[in-house]
Amino acid sequence: MFSKTRSGMTLIETAVATALAAVFIAVSITIVLQAQAIANSAALKNQSTVYAEQLKERVLAFKKTNSWSVLKSSVSIANGYGEVNIGTDTLSALTGICTPSNNAPISGTSTFTQCLMIKDVTPTADPRLIIVTVNIYYTDRGNPKTTTLTFYLSDT
Repeated sequence: MFSKTRSGMTLIETAVATALAAVFIAVSITIVLQAQAIANSAALKNQSTVYAEQLKERVLAFKKTNSWSVLKSSVSIANGYGEVNIGTDTLSALTGICTPSNNAPISGTSTFTQCLMIKDVTPTADPRLIIVTVNIYYTDRGNPKTTTLTFYLSDT
């Protein structure tokens, strides 16, 4: 009797190794795609925050270069909400509620739109206070998203 030594891999071992490699590659691709989607979402959120801050800075610059009475007179109030004229633009929430249907596109982009809502609290509270809300709308992976920034202007 003599024995024969076999070396190498059998067909079953090769099939199992190939299947494991395929699963590993599929999981790796899924992780990379999810990471990229999360990074894209973060970039959109970051950009919407930048646009909100820019709009806030425009309002603050308008306040800084004008008197309180000019600022108050530039705010048109209807039902407690209104619009403010900043230079040559009018950014408004005519219905009093910022929604994607009554907003304005942001120049140079088709992804983001903006809405500026002014709440004059004079009828009910401090006559030296205006509440400003900036809404930036965008779509992330087919879902509507909003970045909201609220700040107060005062006569001080």
